[in-house]
Order: sequence, then C-alpha cells, then structure tokens
Amino acid sequence: SNLFVLQLQVLRHTQHRLLSTGRTVLSQSRQTNKSGADSKSAAALIAASAAAATLGAVGFTCWRGHQQWKSKLVRDKKFESVQFVKAEVDQSKAKSDAESSYFCWLPTDVYRALDGVASMPVRSGDIFVVSFPKAGTTWLQELVFMLATDFDSKLAETVSIEDRFPYLEYPYPGLATIKRWPMNTSRRFIKSHLPWGLLPRSVVDDKLSKSSGAKVIYLARCPKDTSISYYHFLRMLSPLIGYTGDWSGDFVDRFLDSSGDRPLPYGPWLDHVEAFWRVSCDRPDRVMFLTYEELMADTAGCVIRIARFLGVTEPSQRRVN
Repeated sequence: SNLFVLQLQVLRHTQHRLLSTGRTVLSQSRQTNKSGADSKSAAALIAASAAAATLGAVGFTCWRGHQQWKSKLVRDKKFESVQFVKAEVDQSKAKSDAESSYFCWLPTDVYRALDGVASMPVRSGDIFVVSFPKAGTTWLQELVFMLATDFDSKLAETVSIEDRFPYLEYPYPGLATIKRWPMNTSRRFIKSHLPWGLLPRSVVDDKLSKSSGAKVIYLARCPKDTSISYYHFLRMLSPLIGYTGDWSGDFVDRFLDSSGDRPLPYGPWLDHVEAFWRVSCDRPDRVMFLTYEELMADTAGCVIRIARFLGVTEPSQRRVN
C-alpha cells in the first residue's frame, strides 16, 4: 500500500510538471510573436498529453494497486480491501473521568507509523489541525494556513494542501516529509486524525508541551453529519477500501462503539472527541476546541479566535469577509 500511495504522488507531481511545461511553451510562443493559432495549438497539445498520461497512469496504478492489496490484506466482512490493527489509546493525559484507555482501530500503515509519531521532535512554531475524519478538516487547514502566512494566496494556489499541510501518520507526505523541513522554517503545518493519546509525546505530555510551544486546533462536528459523510466517503473508496454495509445499522454501531471485532478507521467517535475537549479545558493556551457548526454560523468570529490563539496578526474585517 505504501508503494501505491507513492505511485499516486509521483503521478500528481508529473502532471504538475507537464502543466508547467505547457505554460512555459505558451510564454515563449508569445515572446517570439508567434501567431495566436500556434499558441492555441501548443496549449492544446500539452493539455492533451497531460490528460492522456494522467488517465492512463491512474487507470494502471489503481488496477495494479488493487491487485496487490487483494493478495496481501486480511479483510473484514464489511470492507473490501483493508487490514486494521487495534491500538490502545492512553487517556490518562486527557484527565478523562472515563477509563484510562480505550482501543482505536487504525489501518496497518498508520499503526506502523505510531512509534515514529510518538518520538517526533516538535518545534515551537508547529501547528496541528486534528479532527475525526469528515469533520471539515480541509476547510480549517486552509483557514489556518492563510492566517499563519499573512494570506499568502500565491503559495496556497500553487502548492497542494498535502505538501503545505502534510498528513502526519500516513506514508506520504507523512512523517518523513515533516522531519525534512528546514530548521529555519518558522512554522510547520501538520494534519492528523489520530486520537489525543497517540499524538507526539512532546504534544501530549503536559511538561513537554509547555517547552515545545506547539499549538493544536481540534475540529468536532455533529456526530450524525460526521457519520453520514464518513459512511459515503468509505463507500466511495471502493474497490480500494470501500465499506459495503449500511449506515443505519452496522456503520453507526461501529462509529459509536469499536469494541469487539468490528473495525472503523479511527473509531470510536465519542472517545476521540471527548479527549480533545477535556484537554482544551485544561490547557486552553495549547489546545483549541472548535466545532464545524460554529465555524459555519460565525466564520468571521472563529477566524479572529483562531488568530488570537495562534498569536498571529488579526486580519482586517475586509480580509475576513
């Protein structure tokens, strides 16, 4: 599966290079005063080549990746091609009134990365955006990135969200990419769906988090809306990981209670959300708890709150609007 993910990333970068080459050809064509017809022909040729290369590579890569996964992964009866591992999550750092630990289901690639994630050195400017899947994470990532970079829209438009905001526990961009960022980088932007107890020790541990200075923003969403969105997302991933059960019965049960042998990636939902809420109450200077609903209802107000939490310049009302 690591190879499959890397193949898709290489494909994406190849497509970007082709499009960049097309822009260069057009620019040179205009500078040498070639006719508009020639410029359009060059553009059409580059676009067609990029499209053909992309579609062909995607088709082959997806087919090949699926064949490899089918032959190697152990299946749950409701998932087409995925293998899970039950990871114990320490809740003691969250000061929860519930039991001190619970079990969270993780895909095998994520589980293998946990040791590296736990020991990852955290820098003072690091910003973590964390949520349970399908809670509005990408929206919050873009808001945080724009605030922390003084609205660098050019960078946001030219560099993909995966490269600007690497997914901590996944094979790519992942931990290796985060560690390679230069030491003189003022901020690192990191996305994760991991439970609180599985984040880097220098974030979770109270004493270490004070010295690291990293900030965590957690986004929660109404459980019904989250579960419906997550259900359709996992079904959409067929045949790679697609869930085949129904929402109202089996899926909701997995979403709320991942005990036994009924896995759901990152589940259960309640334990995931509760831990971050409790920590945000105990360490409001380090962990901020937001909901998707309040972000929808008062986006401008939430943007101001996020800016204050991060210690960045508050945007003008014009920019907020």
